[in-house]
Amino acid sequence: MVLPPSPGIRRDSFFASNTSGLKSGEDLLLLQNIGLKVQRVHFNPRLVSRPPAVSTGEPLPLDFSEQDRLFAEAKVHDSWPLSIAGYAFENARAPLADQTGMYGPPRDPVEFSRTWERILRHYPEITTYEFWNEPWIFGWTWAADGETYRTLQKSWCEMALGVNPSLRLLAGNSSMFTEDHIEIDPSSWKGLLSGTTHHPYSWSGSRPSWIAGDSNRSIDFGMAVTRRMGLPFYYLTEGGTENENPAQGKNTNANAYKVVQYFLHEALTGAFMGNAQWEIGYGPTWTRSNVAFATMTHFLEDRPVVADIWPENEQLWGAVFATAAQVTPEVRARPRAAELKARWSVPAPAGRAADTTKVAVVWRATGVEDPAANRAATLSIGQPADIRAYDLTGREIPRRGGKLVVPLGEYPVYLLSNDLDVVALRKRVADGRIEGMPPVAISACSLTDGNSPGRTLTVRVENELNEPVAGVLHCRVSGASVESTSPFSIPAARLADVTIPWPGGSASGANRWKVTLRAVTPRGSVTRQQSIQSARFAKQAVRFTGSLNDWQGLTPVSIDSQTLPGDADLTQYVLNPSLARPAAGAPGKRVRARVFTAYDADQVYIGAAVEEDALHNSAGTPATRLHNGQTITLPYTAGVPDGLDHITNLGDCFSFSFGFRERVPDWGRQMNDLWAWKGHFYDTDYHYVANVSAQGDMLMRQWGPDTGRRTGYQTEHMPGAGPVPGAKILIHREESTRITLYEIAIPRSELSLFTAEQGRCRFGFQIRNDEQAAGGNLQWAEEAGVFPHWRSSGSFSPSWNQVLPCQTFFGIER
Repeated sequence: MVLPPSPGIRRDSFFASNTSGLKSGEDLLLLQNIGLKVQRVHFNPRLVSRPPAVSTGEPLPLDFSEQDRLFAEAKVHDSWPLSIAGYAFENARAPLADQTGMYGPPRDPVEFSRTWERILRHYPEITTYEFWNEPWIFGWTWAADGETYRTLQKSWCEMALGVNPSLRLLAGNSSMFTEDHIEIDPSSWKGLLSGTTHHPYSWSGSRPSWIAGDSNRSIDFGMAVTRRMGLPFYYLTEGGTENENPAQGKNTNANAYKVVQYFLHEALTGAFMGNAQWEIGYGPTWTRSNVAFATMTHFLEDRPVVADIWPENEQLWGAVFATAAQVTPEVRARPRAAELKARWSVPAPAGRAADTTKVAVVWRATGVEDPAANRAATLSIGQPADIRAYDLTGREIPRRGGKLVVPLGEYPVYLLSNDLDVVALRKRVADGRIEGMPPVAISACSLTDGNSPGRTLTVRVENELNEPVAGVLHCRVSGASVESTSPFSIPAARLADVTIPWPGGSASGANRWKVTLRAVTPRGSVTRQQSIQSARFAKQAVRFTGSLNDWQGLTPVSIDSQTLPGDADLTQYVLNPSLARPAAGAPGKRVRARVFTAYDADQVYIGAAVEEDALHNSAGTPATRLHNGQTITLPYTAGVPDGLDHITNLGDCFSFSFGFRERVPDWGRQMNDLWAWKGHFYDTDYHYVANVSAQGDMLMRQWGPDTGRRTGYQTEHMPGAGPVPGAKILIHREESTRITLYEIAIPRSELSLFTAEQGRCRFGFQIRNDEQAAGGNLQWAEEAGVFPHWRSSGSFSPSWNQVLPCQTFFGIER
């Protein structure tokens, strides 16, 4: 049985889908039955005839009949369009767009805008438009530079507001594009756009759960950009989940609970409208997702999110939904209320005027990625009053013995109350007793103090519960005769660094120890096994000759593709579908690397000895695109910051970052933010890439401590990006040993935040390889055991790739 949707059209419903074009027939009935009220669609009517060979500047002749029919049918079935203005009309695109198989820009901006003026006037009842779709620079739909895009956006918006000054105009399609190409020029959006849009495709999209955190951080990234621009509306206009298994295809339970969690993440971020693309989360054959979706809209349509239940807990998620009439001064005073208020002014239908039902939704971030987690966790609500509980499919969860105990796992649970107000319901749920889940997450850092007497190990312990946790941390090293212990006490939802005596023991390999950690608490025990290494910047000068002997006396950290998960981030292909896929790499390829670190009074030295089949990077050559078997040469240089094509996609390179502050000021979530770890954050002050090129060895700064976090390599100059003044870079290839040696010296004047007095800093690196070993990217953070639920895009460039962050500590020898 499917719970019925709320009847009637909702132009501003939270529940939307990118459907490409307006649906009809059974597809439209599906949308109506599951309560999906808004279709984000390309809204170009059919051209009556082929455009003239040369633009006259006059509007193109349009046939509205089919679009009018679909629009009328949609309204009958309670569906409303969110219309996309674009692409360029067929046979009226710029020559380079035709040559490269892209959808724009149009051949004549005047012809394009005047044609769209006819469309806007034909549909006066449609008052929200999104401009273009994914205008990635020479990547998907836009065969021109960012300035050309901004010029067209500005002129189109001015035309549209001339037709109707009350139009709500949106643009961006991906927050990375908004940040890189729109925000930088206020004249292209200020007073013209009402909001931005984002497509949060993420690494976790195809996996059985969202536990990695990257999807929510991507959603939050878009909200951060929108707030920074001072715009009132943030829409999600694509995205979703497409987990697949051999037995069921994509009609999986995982997609059912993930699509619900996904919309709830969007709501908790403060988005005005959510979105899951047709056949990426639900669809005609996705019966499990469809039922879960229908249950969600049945309970939540017309009820915006009004409170975050566990804002600081990374693994606990919960939100309270209620009509705007239930938003009292006490609700407005709740933490994060200012971030959640986007939909509080959306009018509810007259039938909701007397609605006093509040709906709390709770779930936990878990899944097969976390096999040690007990999935039988429960939430017991004391004094349940009139609270009623329902599962993902709308079946009531009965009380037992007068107690309300509900599952707390990946399947969201709905808790309804009429008598309790929002604040009381939130508190009753937030303070509920949680049983059966791991109380903490633990991860050992690298050893940072050399072989000094009294050596200690730092272990990061994160309290996952909604109450304080105290216990004892145990550490055993393979080969040691003793086990060391250290007590800890951590407030609810907090992260602590616990120092524990090093129990000794011999290395299991060169600079490598096998460690077993166990956290024992009254709420349960957690065990984790890791391989850790000693990592520090030694106080030693290094002279470059292209030989490994240059690094004698230094102990490197090592990384091996065969010990890493090897999952590629497929979201990079949303930006550039022409990129070679991981499957192009031969199976069984192995890449290994040793990374040396040192410093003296004047320089910081980094050496990376990479064992790989070959060394290749096409940076410094003309950028090209392949279409219909033809190679098109573009007027840009590949792999340079103001050229085209990101350096990490062009072959082998060494990418590394430094973090000296916990957060980059004014960018992303700060440490005093309740969502400091749950949301989008930037944690590196300096970021560089070293690579060979047709123009010689290159060391390029991506950003510094006082620069923005834009991604270069998209035809525009990015302030702060470019060669490092005074730096030295030498890359030597020894074919007999298959070793590529990167030797890098960065002036201390460049790395002004690097000081020995700190005793340690965060240092992270990635070995990009075109053998596609470990998905083409060996991440030090994976080797070093960073929490897998911290996956994000705030440590390394490009911003559309999500990797584990630079949360790996290196000591600094004094």
